[in-house]
Amino acid sequence: MNTKNSSFFREGFHLLWKNFPKISLYNLLLLLLCLVIFIIIALAGTIIIAKIDTMGDFTTGIITATLAGTILVLFFPVLITGYQHFFVKLARKEGVSFKTIFAGFRHFWPIWLTHYFTKIIIFAGTILFSLPVFIIQSALVKPHDIPRIIFHLQFLSEHFPHVHPIFFLPASIFYPLIAYVLISIFATYYWNSRLFFTGLAALDSKTGPVDAIYYCNNISRGNQLKIFLNLFLPFTMISLLYILLFFIIEKNPAFLISAIVLLILNLFILIPWFCSSTAAAYVYLSGQFDNKPDESIPG
Repeated sequence: MNTKNSSFFREGFHLLWKNFPKISLYNLLLLLLCLVIFIIIALAGTIIIAKIDTMGDFTTGIITATLAGTILVLFFPVLITGYQHFFVKLARKEGVSFKTIFAGFRHFWPIWLTHYFTKIIIFAGTILFSLPVFIIQSALVKPHDIPRIIFHLQFLSEHFPHVHPIFFLPASIFYPLIAYVLISIFATYYWNSRLFFTGLAALDSKTGPVDAIYYCNNISRGNQLKIFLNLFLPFTMISLLYILLFFIIEKNPAFLISAIVLLILNLFILIPWFCSSTAAAYVYLSGQFDNKPDESIPG
């Protein structure tokens, strides 16, 4: 795949278009499988909860949410990594089947640990970037000022209910808050650009978290802007457009039909397109790094 003179965004679209029938069929099968599993879990949970008469609605809701959250925390990172690796194999013109999507379960714990270690590093890096702003804001706002600020906000909110409370914040809080948000967004994109492919690396090379994070930090070195412009920026803009369209059609009489159409576009166009672009980026960057002579590889 030649991405030297073209974008990952465009290469991802070509990869999706070339394999659209196969990708759509597997997406449909995956969707149906997830629905069946969800129904089985919901029925099993309902039967178990129904046998315990002492539980109230609140406790039942907590048990259901805990069960669903546990399943997502355990299995979603591995499943989504296998799904992305399916597109990597397509980009390499390797043979794929529906079971390719579940390849991550053969390397379960390394992928799972890599996913959450990466999240911790991204979170810590974002906090580190934002720490100077927090220190400055702490110096400007004294503890005894907080009750006065809260009373001030309540008073203004009651007299100006149509104005968002954030605009009533004192300058000592408002401007550092804006700076904190902007720096956090930048830091999040920066660290995600450096460590975006760690799960893929863990599955593709059958490595552990440390090796996968080290490898992805190297292949993305000097390419953070390219990754941002080709992956994060276009799909962030598309996602914002989707959200805007969702709010526009919310007041439309055909809201349900429109929401289903957007969901279908998301499942069969946007998500596969993003995964195809991610695969194009990973294949190109990893190939460039792997083909370097040993002495050019950073230590």
